[in-house]
Amino acid sequence: NRYDLVHLEPSYVWPVLPRTTTPVVVCEHNIEYSGYKGYVDRFPIAPFRPFLMIDVTKLMWWERKVWHNARRVITVSNEDREIIAKSIGKDKIDVVPNGVDLKEFVFKQKKVNDHPIFLFVGNFSWLQNSDAVKFLIQDIWPLLSVRYPRARLRIVGRGASSGVRAMIRGSAKLFDGVSDITTEYSNADILIAPIRLGSGSRYKILEAMASGLPVITTSAGAAGLGTESGRDLMMAEAPEDFVFATEKLMSDQRLRGEIAKSARKRIEASFSWEIIADKLDNVWKQVKK
Repeated sequence: NRYDLVHLEPSYVWPVLPRTTTPVVVCEHNIEYSGYKGYVDRFPIAPFRPFLMIDVTKLMWWERKVWHNARRVITVSNEDREIIAKSIGKDKIDVVPNGVDLKEFVFKQKKVNDHPIFLFVGNFSWLQNSDAVKFLIQDIWPLLSVRYPRARLRIVGRGASSGVRAMIRGSAKLFDGVSDITTEYSNADILIAPIRLGSGSRYKILEAMASGLPVITTSAGAAGLGTESGRDLMMAEAPEDFVFATEKLMSDQRLRGEIAKSARKRIEASFSWEIIADKLDNVWKQVKK
């Protein structure tokens, strides 16, 4: 029972940590209060928003308390580091991005299907994924299905609510419990990730980029990746923007190929397991000094 340090991931594990003099490192996947605030700002019943903001305030208080008490804080993006630094300064914050096993997610380019397959991936226990799939089904997919009437939308993820399940019908299908996500990336034509809430970086986008699957996402979805729209992926905000980006990727094979190759290079340069393991190891060594 003698340890050099304790690594917590993420901060909301802190309340179960026994009192200890052992240095604690906290790794944040997201800034939770920021994501929930985005949900509250969009809540359809405006008079309820001030009451929901009480929970945002409590989340903010807890997260900031943990950041102050931790020996070091790790974020997965520079954007999150800047937000946390407003509370505790930059000196004890390190950036270690999410990563991809390049041996598992093998790069593979392919031509577009005659019956296009669009893919959404996400765990619906996370608020930002539930919000994204509702945006996709209610606002984006109706436009895409008119433009591509032979297309199919595969929604892969666990924990969808009954409300989300009720929305998914027709050429859109929900797949709960896919055993091999790499096959999904390999068979799809485009990953659509209309993320509007939260922070951090998204594994599904990193995995698709590593696999050679072109990605269309929002600026929030691309946050922390250092990517450029039209070079490594396509960015869109409004439903019409998603249709326009899809048309470009579906009609221009050269652009599609260049984006896929650039995305893979971006992953290899900054997001492989080997690279992030070295960064995390360096953080731990600093704490032990």
